[in-house]
Amino acid sequence: MRHLSWGLTMFGAIGALGLGAILAQADSFAGRADFGPANAFERKAAWGQGDAGACRILNPTITIRKDGTAKFDGQVASTHGDDAYCVILDFFDRNQVKLFHFPRICSPTLRSTFTEWTNPNLAIPQEHIPFIVFATREDHC
Repeated sequence: MRHLSWGLTMFGAIGALGLGAILAQADSFAGRADFGPANAFERKAAWGQGDAGACRILNPTITIRKDGTAKFDGQVASTHGDDAYCVILDFFDRNQVKLFHFPRICSPTLRSTFTEWTNPNLAIPQEHIPFIVFATREDHC
């Protein structure tokens, strides 16, 4: 029984490693984007081009507003016809404390040519807005 248990554990570990390698091809950490100075109503943070698997995003930007509403937008494309570009966003204060986490948001189905993707219906608890100084983005395809 001990050998069977070890064998199943090894198979599970090898299977998990293999799955991790497959997932890693389609996931990427896009890094940090700092929010610019506040105007009367909103602040923006932008990243450079991102790639995740067969998907690509250009000019990804998150806009946060003083009333707690937010918008994410960018131009997205894929070399495959059935992909969606997905992002996970985290928001931090000046001490690098995570204040808020957006679960995965995804684009509509992508094409091989770049199309505008805008999600204007996001919200962040209003009490966090004054303290947010940067965001991180994790991409998935």
